[in-house]
Amino acid sequence: MSLRRALVECAVLSLQDSCVLYPCCKGCFSRIDIDSSETRLTCSKCGYSCARELLEYRYRLSVRVARGSCLFGVTIFGNCLNQFFGIHATGLQRFVADKSGYVDALSTSALLVEAVEECFIGKHFIFGIKITENDTEPWLGRPTGSNKMAQLIATQMILPEAADLRGCTVLSYFEEILHKTGEAKHCTTAKAKLQEEPYGQFYTIHKLVVSQMIHFGLLFVFLCLFQDHTVWTALSAPLRPGSSLWD
Repeated sequence: MSLRRALVECAVLSLQDSCVLYPCCKGCFSRIDIDSSETRLTCSKCGYSCARELLEYRYRLSVRVARGSCLFGVTIFGNCLNQFFGIHATGLQRFVADKSGYVDALSTSALLVEAVEECFIGKHFIFGIKITENDTEPWLGRPTGSNKMAQLIATQMILPEAADLRGCTVLSYFEEILHKTGEAKHCTTAKAKLQEEPYGQFYTIHKLVVSQMIHFGLLFVFLCLFQDHTVWTALSAPLRPGSSLWD
């Protein structure tokens, strides 16, 4: 059965899968199960094994696209996505893992998805799609024989000549989002500290002023009472012969 490649320019509408990389076998590129506690991981398909710390990752980008009024799904694998992500898949996985201490792991994954959406959604790309003589061409509006949206595999993904997205990679978006998240987290922490001690430094100064006012107030009352006591003592004391009250 003969194969041919079609270059189709499409607009990316959304992600079909939020998982954009997976642990892969170097031999057959199949997914490797990493849930086991073994120090060596083995591919269930071809038998390839490697130490857990040497495990490699591979990109898998699955998107829903539109060409005119035609909608279909496209999935792209491998190194052809490196230029759009700004780093190879294993490097991105390690980068994300390192940032998991910066924010929690679930938040890091969500931020990565946000960066992927920012990089791809709403933009136009040319997909190199291999099709056979019997395959339908959904971008031409031909019927697929099913109510389900057609799903195609692309072996190539390039930018249209008019597009200039240099520097706008998933990695750059991810770093920017992490920076903003870090600033927001810092502001939230600072706000929490102020809430723990109301009004912050101003509250401390206020307490000091009030304390001093109370101190001087009590001193004033004491002096007044002392003066009144002195006057009362003088008034109540018997006068000596030949003396006056003001002697």
